[in-house]
Order: sequence, then structure tokens, then C-alpha cells
Amino acid sequence: ERAHGWGPRETGYFFGFIGIMLVIVQGGIVGKAVRRFGEARVAPFGAFAMMIGIGMVPWCSSVELILISGALIVLGYGLGNPSLNGLVSRNAPDHIQGAVLGASQSAQALCRVFGPITAGALFAAFGPDMPYYVGGAILAVAGLAALRLKQPADEP
Repeated sequence: ERAHGWGPRETGYFFGFIGIMLVIVQGGIVGKAVRRFGEARVAPFGAFAMMIGIGMVPWCSSVELILISGALIVLGYGLGNPSLNGLVSRNAPDHIQGAVLGASQSAQALCRVFGPITAGALFAAFGPDMPYYVGGAILAVAGLAALRLKQPADEP
């Protein structure tokens, strides 16, 4: 609203676009990408796509750029999250697989709690662009860390 003067209608259209994109990515693209490249290659791609999408938000001066940014964020999330969850599940020993996946889901939930709080504090202290820069930097570190992931031996 502050950056583009969007009201409820424009915001609703944007989130509708995001929802449709997420259905396309998770319903059709992620499975094909994982089968072709393996989760260990798809996960860092997802992190870097989100990094670019989030990092470019402050420079989105047109609806087209906003849609590109949103599409990159959705592509990254839609590919990265299922890939990471699959790797966590398959790399855990059978007898603690549920506990490891549960711990991973709990960590993700904590990020969904503390992320907005941190973004709000950054916004208030340093301006509206800072949450996106910090988010992009965090995703850059996550993408670099994800490059070290190993595909389970029984997968492509």
C-alpha cells in the first residue's frame, strides 16, 4: 500500500495470482523437477529463486516487475520447501524419521512466527526496504548451505 498505493482489490488480485502460481508449481512442476534433477539440486535453486524475488521487491516500480518478483518467490518456495522436506525425511534414520520431520516442521513454524516480527522491527527501524534486503541475504546463505546437500543414494 505504501509503495504502490494498492488497496484491498489490487492486493486480492495479487494474492490470487500467487495462489494460482503455487498450484501450478506444486501441482505440476516440482514433481517433474525432482524426478529430473533430484531434491538436492532443486532445493538450492528454490532458495536462490526466492532470494532474487524477495531481493528485487524494493525495485519493483511496475505491476510487471511485481508479478515477476512474486512468481520468483512462488517458484522458489514451491520447489524448495517440498524438496527440503523430502530430503529431511529420506535422510533421517527410519526409527526417528517422524521425530526429525516433526523437528523440521517446528523450526519452519518458528520462522513463520519470528520472520514477520523481525521484518516489522526492521521496517520500523530502517525503512520499508530493509526487510527485503535482510530476507534476501538470509536466503543467499540458505542457498549456499543448500548447495552442500547430498541426494540419498537411491535417488537421481
